[in-house]
Parts: sequence; C-alpha cells; structure tokens
Amino acid sequence: MLPQKIQDRRSLVVATTAGAAPLSFHATDDNTVIGSEIDLAQLVADKLGLSLDLQVTSWESWPLKTQSGAYNLVFSNVGINDERKKLFLISRAIAPHIWASSQPARHRPSSIQQMM
Repeated sequence: MLPQKIQDRRSLVVATTAGAAPLSFHATDDNTVIGSEIDLAQLVADKLGLSLDLQVTSWESWPLKTQSGAYNLVFSNVGINDERKKLFLISRAIAPHIWASSQPARHRPSSIQQMM
C-alpha cells in the first residue's frame, strides 16, 4: 500500500544524479535525462499507477533530501554500506545489463524502450 501522501499527489518523486552513463545521464540536448535507471523508475511509477516526477540532484544532497521526504526514491548507483542500511531501505539489481544491437552503426537508442 502506498503512503497517503503519494496517493494524493499521484506522482512518484525520484531523484537521480544524472552523471553515470548508461545508468542515468543527460541526452544530447543536455536537458533530457535518460538511462537504464530512468527507464526502471518509469516502470515502477507505471506499475503503481503514478506519474514520474524525476528530480536531478547533486550527489552530496540526495541523502538529506531523501530523509527529509523531498524524494520518495533515489535511482543513482548508490553504493551499499552499513550507514546507509541504517538510514534507507535499499534495493539492488541482481543481474547485469547486457545490451546488443544488430545494427550499431545506424541505431543509437536513447532509451531501453527503443531497444525493444
């Protein structure tokens, strides 16, 4: 069950640092954030029936802003350590990403959806 605050807002606020391709980075327009973490965040929001409110943040500020409630989730290649385990519920990927394209010279996808 989703917290009432999230249900009322109808959006999932997800933070990313947008600095680690292919996980989360800026597209060639230097504005749009893309990557596998962004695609995964969108899938989570879709599954919950919520819109995705993606917030780009600095590496230094994500912990405090998450603790303050500014973000519901953080998708940002966060390393797991004992201190973070005490402060946050942490999930990790259990399988590496393996991508292949039959026409790499002609096809430059900007999202996972374009690869499917």
